[in-house]
Amino acid sequence: MAERYRTQCYSEKAIKIIIDSTRRARMTVRPHVAAIQATNKELADAAYAEPYDMDRMVLAMRARAQAQAESMTHYPDNSIAILEQLPKPDQVIFARSNSGATPIVPPKSCR
Repeated sequence: MAERYRTQCYSEKAIKIIIDSTRRARMTVRPHVAAIQATNKELADAAYAEPYDMDRMVLAMRARAQAQAESMTHYPDNSIAILEQLPKPDQVIFARSNSGATPIVPPKSCR
């Protein structure tokens, strides 16, 4: 994982911050995985139930969407926490890589 960040020209300090923060963030998302799996199962059960019940299907769809949304609530907080810890030059790299924009000019070499 660290090599990927090195190719993006992050400093070693930034790489450690990003990797540590990502590991911590994964621990906060894991409890939501079970909820998402349960709602996926309910959605499948509703879709294949005999007789088909549209109300059950709608409830299952909404429950799954809610579980997915709840699992993502920590994502921006984690990115902001990483950004605030990074040295200034690494903040620019991080911000640009998280913008979703495709750079117009090719990236500069790190070396």
